[in-house]
Amino acid sequence: MNATLAAWSAAAALAVTGAIAGVYYAFSVAVMPGLNAADAGTAIRAMTSINQRIQNPLFWMGTGTR
Repeated sequence: MNATLAAWSAAAALAVTGAIAGVYYAFSVAVMPGLNAADAGTAIRAMTSINQRIQNPLFWMGTGTR
């Protein structure tokens, strides 16, 4: 029983870690080059808007904060 629980916990941790890594990778290859191509003022406004929009109840439930 304990070995099965440990195996499922390890598998779940691995899957969640992979999903988070995938999100970071997708952001770095999709969003960051676009921001880099824009002028500084536009990139700052865009990133500020992204940061304001991401802070919603779904985000807080997913991160376990707040």
